[in-house]
Amino acid sequence: MTRIRLEKAQRLLKLNREMQKLEEEKLASARGQQAELREEQDNLIDTLSGVSDMQALPTPMVLQRLRKLEDRQRALEVEITARSTSLRTVATRAKFSERLTKEYELQHKRAVEEKALHEVIERVLRKSDASLP
Repeated sequence: MTRIRLEKAQRLLKLNREMQKLEEEKLASARGQQAELREEQDNLIDTLSGVSDMQALPTPMVLQRLRKLEDRQRALEVEITARSTSLRTVATRAKFSERLTKEYELQHKRAVEEKALHEVIERVLRKSDASLP
């Protein structure tokens, strides 16, 4: 019975770790997109200030693009916040699964050792049969 519990806890732990890894990848992707947006915004701001070589772009187009980037930036911030919260939740579940698995491993080990001990005691206490070598 402890073996079954242990196997279920191990499967749950594996699933939670995979979910945590997936959430970490999604969060990293969103942060990467955010960094790219910031870089593009900086380039457009340099264009407006006359520092960049892209001065050929009309100012209204640059401003429109900056607004779109700002909107996308806000959406990414919301997504990053949601992903961070989700990651914390999944990590908490994974940590709980780890503790549960360790507890079940210990219980299973004790049960196996107790069974082995009972078998040894049973053999020692059993009367020996004279006809058997």
